[in-house]
Amino acid sequence: MTDDPFTVAANETGVVRVFEINADESVARAMREGDVPLETVLGVPHVDAEQVEIFPIRDLEGVGLVSYLIDGQGIAPETMGRDRAALEAIEGHVMVVLSRAFKGAATRIVPAPDLGFVAAFREDRPGFVPEAIPSAASLPFSAPQAADPDGPRRMWRTGSAVVGLTFVALALLLWWLLA
Repeated sequence: MTDDPFTVAANETGVVRVFEINADESVARAMREGDVPLETVLGVPHVDAEQVEIFPIRDLEGVGLVSYLIDGQGIAPETMGRDRAALEAIEGHVMVVLSRAFKGAATRIVPAPDLGFVAAFREDRPGFVPEAIPSAASLPFSAPQAADPDGPRRMWRTGSAVVGLTFVALALLLWWLLA
């Protein structure tokens, strides 16, 4: 983890930042529902709201925030250290911000007064690639199209049908002329 959890490096991946929302239910709900822009709350120019989770701790009843971070976000339990007690002490709402929320831009988080920074952790997922790597090869139908294995057989059947119908038409024409 970086020394300064408020500094987001360019193309940063795998960092999970946890904030406690020190406001009443209505303010937390407004943040969750998008009525309060996350850019304002985090003090950054751009935020991907899909990479930010805001929820009341009571939603994790029976699981707990620590287990949620370990199992749901891939945080190694041994990296929590003294932050575990702070996480367990949160009673209201929490905001979990993933690195991808900053869209790869280097920035500095300047949290609103309603946000209390709790901890930042690095995901511990060996071989985990958090973002899709953009490539033309990943686009649908970009691979060379294989030849249709039934193509020659279908052409043969179509050709045979055309020839057969031609013979039938000629036979009917001859019968009509000779009759």
